Parts: sequence; C-alpha cells; structure tokens
Amino acid sequence: LCVLPLSLFPEDRKLNEHVSVALQYEKGFVKLFHHTIQIGESGTEFDYLTQGGQEILFPFDRFSADLYLFKKNKISFLYQPLTLETTTRFYEDVTIDNVTFPADTIVNMKYGFPFYRLTYAYIFHIIPDLELGAGLALQLRNASLTFSSGDGTLFSSSQNLGLVPALHVNARYAFSAFYLYFEATGLYASSAI
Repeated sequence: LCVLPLSLFPEDRKLNEHVSVALQYEKGFVKLFHHTIQIGESGTEFDYLTQGGQEILFPFDRFSADLYLFKKNKISFLYQPLTLETTTRFYEDVTIDNVTFPADTIVNMKYGFPFYRLTYAYIFHIIPDLELGAGLALQLRNASLTFSSGDGTLFSSSQNLGLVPALHVNARYAFSAFYLYFEATGLYASSAI
C-alpha cells in the first residue's frame, strides 16, 4: 500500500481550548498479495490474483475526520471506498454460488468493499512530541461481489452489509515541519466467524 496523505489543515484546527478537528484525504494505490474467496458450499475456492486478474495496482482513496476532546480523547470517522474491477478469461471451470462459468469464458468481476468506520481512542502523551492511542472501532462493511460472463448469459452476485467491531491503535510523532503517523485497526477472526 502506497499512500500520499493530504491534510486540509496543516495543524489540527482548534475550535476552542478543549476541542480541535483534523480533516484528511489520502490518495495512493493498493497491491494485493493474497486474495481468495469461496461463495457457496459447492463453490470453487477462487484466487483473485492468479484467476481473477488482480495482480495489478488499484487506485486508493480515503477520507477521514478526527475530533479531539480535551487532548486525551479522539473520535474519528473514516470513509474508504474500495472497488476492484477486472476482466479475464477463465482457463478452467469456476463455480461461484451455484453458477458455473465454463473454461474459456470471458468474465467481468467487481469486488466492491467500501466501508465506514467510527473509532474512539484514548491518547497517551508519553513525551512532548509522541502520542500513543488505543481504543475501539465499529465498522460498517458494505460488500458487493459480482461475476458476469462477457456475453451476459451467466451472472452471480453476493452482497453483504454488516457491523464489525475492532481494536484500534495509533501513534504520532511530531517534528518541527511535519509528523509521522501510524494506525492499525483490526481483529483476529477464525474462518468460522
């Protein structure tokens, strides 16, 4: 993942003594290294990289707004659109949710996985220029996966909307003219969940 972050405010914009906001836009590209899926019990375990044409780079955007309260509490809202569209020829039969696409079929695929996330983090000030934060997040997953034959005769769609709770950590180190920022939001889930 390569990202160029752009901040609408060079510094967090103070609204008053206890409240400040930060707005950010990130632009870059995403490269997938492992991406498999199986839709339906009789479906093929499908590898989007080797069978679905996702070995290329895809554009990436992300929008976020952070609200800081009393310098210790951070509430963030993030929207990340992510849609990967590819077209390829299947070289063997592939079954997606009880629809079989025979070998030698041209298939258009759309993997849409945009999400919205609300995060709360408590900020620990370790040294004057270093902040560490930890908290919880709630993500709204909005998944839409489609497979369509080039002639339009075969089609499979899988859509899912769901809430995903997660853990969040972040760190920020300020220099005189810029800062370094790291964040991670996620959880461990077995394949049974």
